[in-house]
Amino acid sequence: MRRVSGERPTLTVTSPNVTPPTATSQSGSLTVSGSTGCNTYRGPATLSGQRLKLSALATTRRGCAPAAARLENDFLTLLRGASHYRLSGQTLTVYAGGLSRLVFTAAPAAAPGGSMPTPPRTPATATPPAATPLTAAQLAGEWQLTRLREGGKAVNVPADALLTFTASGANTLRLSGSAGCNRLMGEATLGGANLTFGPLAGTRMFCEDMAAEQALTRMLRGTGQLAVSGNLLTWRGTGGELELTRRAAVTVAADLGGTYRLLSVSGTPADASRAVRLTFNAGQLGGFDGCNSFGGEYRLDKAGQLTADSLISTLRACPEQTDQPSLTALLGKAPMLRLSGQTLTLEAGGEQWVFEQE
Repeated sequence: MRRVSGERPTLTVTSPNVTPPTATSQSGSLTVSGSTGCNTYRGPATLSGQRLKLSALATTRRGCAPAAARLENDFLTLLRGASHYRLSGQTLTVYAGGLSRLVFTAAPAAAPGGSMPTPPRTPATATPPAATPLTAAQLAGEWQLTRLREGGKAVNVPADALLTFTASGANTLRLSGSAGCNRLMGEATLGGANLTFGPLAGTRMFCEDMAAEQALTRMLRGTGQLAVSGNLLTWRGTGGELELTRRAAVTVAADLGGTYRLLSVSGTPADASRAVRLTFNAGQLGGFDGCNSFGGEYRLDKAGQLTADSLISTLRACPEQTDQPSLTALLGKAPMLRLSGQTLTLEAGGEQWVFEQE
C-alpha cells in the first residue's frame, strides 16, 4: 500500500436527490468532488448496493510539480476506474479492480450512521459564529477582495482583485473574477452557513506577480464557513481566510445598457431551450420571453422600480409554454430592479427573476 504524504487527495460525496448513502444503501445518485493534491475535480456517480461507478470527471488544469502530477494521475486513474466500495467505521475503501484501491479516512465532522465520509480536512484557522443561512441571490454581485490569508500568513492582494457571484439557482452560484492576472471561473453551492466551491478553471497567462492568484486558487477548494455582515463577506476554508467587500449596486438607467440572459425564476433554473432575454438601450426595453418578442419604453425611479410603458409583442401561439412564468406579465407589475456587477434581478408579486449580462 502506498501512503500519501504532503497535500493529500480528498473525496467529498454528496447526494442532492436522495437520502445520503450508508453502508446498507441500495441505490443513489451522487456527486463526487475534491482535490487531487494539486487540481480540483468534480463529477457524477451512481451507487447500487456496494457498487460504485464514476463518470465524466471534470478537473482544473493548473500546472503541478512532477511528484504532484504523478500522484494526481495515479489518483484520478483509480478513481475513474472505481467498481465498488466498502465502508468500515471511519474508513472508506474504493476499489478499482484487482488489488487496486483508494483508502480514505473520514473528517471529524463526518455524518453519523455510516455515511460515506467527507475527505480529511485541516482545521480552519478560526471558526466563525453561526450565521443565518443565505441564498444565492443575497450573494450575487461584485465583491472586492480586500484580505487574503493562507496558512496563517497575509498575502498581498492587488487593488483590482474582484470576485463576481451570479445566482444560478436558490443555492447555487457561478463564480468569475481575477486576483490580478488570469480570469478564474467556476461554481459554488450554499449549504447553511457553508459555501462549497467546485472545480475552478481559468486562463493560463504568465504574469510577473502571481502570488495572490495562486494562493486564491489553492484556497478555493472544497467547503468553507461563510459569514456576511452588511457589505463584508468572510469565507474560512481549510487553507486560510478570504475577506471581500461588496461593490455598490447600480440602479441608474444609463448603466443598464446591454442584453441580459435569464438564469433562474424564484430559485428554479431557467429552461435553456427558451432563451429568455431582456435588453435595455437608451430608454427602450425589449427582449424575447421564450415565445414572443416584445419592446417598448421604460422608466426607472431612484428607488429602483421599473415601469414598462405600452409594451408591443408579437402574437405567436406557444401552447407548450402556457404553464411557464411570463416575463411580460412580470414587467407589467412594475418590478423592483437591482443591478450588481453582471447580475440583474427583478422582483414583483413574490417572484424573483435573475439575469446575467451577456
